Amino acid sequence: MLLALTRPSRSANISKLNLRGYRNTPEVAVFTPTALAKQSRPGRNLEDFFFPRFIENKQLCPVKSLTLYIQRTRKLRGTIDQLFISFIKSHHPVTSSAIARWLKLVMESAGIDTCVFKAYFVRSASTSAAALQGVTTEDILNAVDWNTESSFQQFYYKPIQDTAFAKSVNKATNNTIDM
Repeated sequence: MLLALTRPSRSANISKLNLRGYRNTPEVAVFTPTALAKQSRPGRNLEDFFFPRFIENKQLCPVKSLTLYIQRTRKLRGTIDQLFISFIKSHHPVTSSAIARWLKLVMESAGIDTCVFKAYFVRSASTSAAALQGVTTEDILNAVDWNTESSFQQFYYKPIQDTAFAKSVNKATNNTIDM
């Protein structure tokens, strides 16, 4: 979930993250794509996936979570390079639908009505929150590889009306996460 929130991507793109393209630096974890994405276009370079460290709270740091996940799955993965693998024996790479299902389960456990908000809503939530925090539309478009502001405005921007509610959810989440 932390990866989906910090780099709003389709579950298909998240499922293709590959350890062959992985680099861990002091500031960020970076994945260089090794496969074409759904929205890939001829003549355009594939964009790296950057996941920044969140030093303010290590429990919410996507890089720390990623590092722990890689360490804990090392013995299970064998020669598999795909980042996300099944915990069921044979430990094969998971599909984009499995990633979407995992996102949905996390949303349900956070009390989000998944009949209304689907797994792809994570892209809307993270980009809308970024806009609310003052991130420029240009930076948002670049982060999610959109060409036009109208895509963001029409399909993904969901203004958060009750910031007190959002802050209380964040505070509650902050107090209950255990790694």
